[in-house]
Amino acid sequence: MISIERSLKILEMAAAGSRLPVESVPVRESVGRVLAEDAISRLNLPPFNKSAMDGFAVPAGEVLQQYEIIETVPAGQSPTRDLRPGTAVKVMTGAPVPRGAGSVIMLEHTSQEGNVLKVEQYSGRSNICREAEDIRAGEVVLGAGSRVAPLEVAVLLGCGLKEIRVSERVRVAVLSTGSEIVDRPEELSPGRIMNTNGPVLAELGKAYGMDVVLERLVPDTLSEIRDAVAEAVDTAHLTIISGGVSAGDYDYVKPALRENGLKMLFEKVAIKPGRPVTAAVGKDRLVIGLPGSPVPVYLMFHLFVAPVAELLTGEQLGANWCRLVAGEDFKKKKKRKDIDEFVPVRIDSNGKVRPVEYHGTAHLAALTRASGFGRLERGKVDFPRGTPIEVMLLVPISQAGPSTVADHHAW
Repeated sequence: MISIERSLKILEMAAAGSRLPVESVPVRESVGRVLAEDAISRLNLPPFNKSAMDGFAVPAGEVLQQYEIIETVPAGQSPTRDLRPGTAVKVMTGAPVPRGAGSVIMLEHTSQEGNVLKVEQYSGRSNICREAEDIRAGEVVLGAGSRVAPLEVAVLLGCGLKEIRVSERVRVAVLSTGSEIVDRPEELSPGRIMNTNGPVLAELGKAYGMDVVLERLVPDTLSEIRDAVAEAVDTAHLTIISGGVSAGDYDYVKPALRENGLKMLFEKVAIKPGRPVTAAVGKDRLVIGLPGSPVPVYLMFHLFVAPVAELLTGEQLGANWCRLVAGEDFKKKKKRKDIDEFVPVRIDSNGKVRPVEYHGTAHLAALTRASGFGRLERGKVDFPRGTPIEVMLLVPISQAGPSTVADHHAW
């Protein structure tokens, strides 16, 4: 067995020469894409000195109780007159303030009789948004490696950008092996189970901005798995296979990879659950083989598949890791010091980590009640209450914190 750190380093080296090509896309069509180049603002934001609220712009340095109102400026129009001593211009929120304005007095702090403004209160704030105080033209709006979400679309458009340069989407193939797996309830019979691995892997891939170009059930025969792998690596940048990676009589994934000319990168990692996780490379294509049980499939996607996608696109996202205090005692089930064990956990209202009721690697529903996976690290068996535990939070990908792949797994 090799460590998680070593396996990730191997994947990093394998993916180093496989960065995806770059293309230009409209900003309005860029959600889920990863910036290949820095996005540079074309505009100052704000583009002019503007009022932060409805009120009256008055000359800089003046604190009078009464002013002459010389103009009203709604949003979308510009002042036609400059301020002179003793004059004021009524401005709406977002409207440009006239030249010479030092502050905007809130409408609620004034009264008006004809063209005479009476000031009832000064707040001491300018209430003016100054030109370029948020972003200057020529500044980096979003850096290379950033994933575009709806908020980023708004920011990019606000900075005057119509198109951006992004990495191509990762094309991913999902193969679910197992003669016992079916896609429709009406096909169920004794010994058969519903396909959950294929759908969860496909939907996770989509959530990470990948294009799922192939999703297939594959029976447990060497010839069918071999043919499915051949089609997958010919079609996709990244192939994910669930099941068939252990050492059972019908586990044919590893020989199928070898018969397709793929080079094995690793075949066993010191982790529970998911020890048989396998990786191979060939023809600028990567294949990751996962165990067949649903919980390790979900865990392995976040530990191995997502980092590979980041490497291929140059994304700097990473999973969302934190270190929190155990609110209860944790213990490794098999008392092995040579592995990292991951268990579903929840975070209580005091920010402490507690175990989720969990019956084993087929208990996928337990994850719906979990905040994340707690890592019971190598070198120890017991983790008493009060021990700091590393937690991989299960949050929407758009909310995950920024990191490099190295930071992602900085254990």
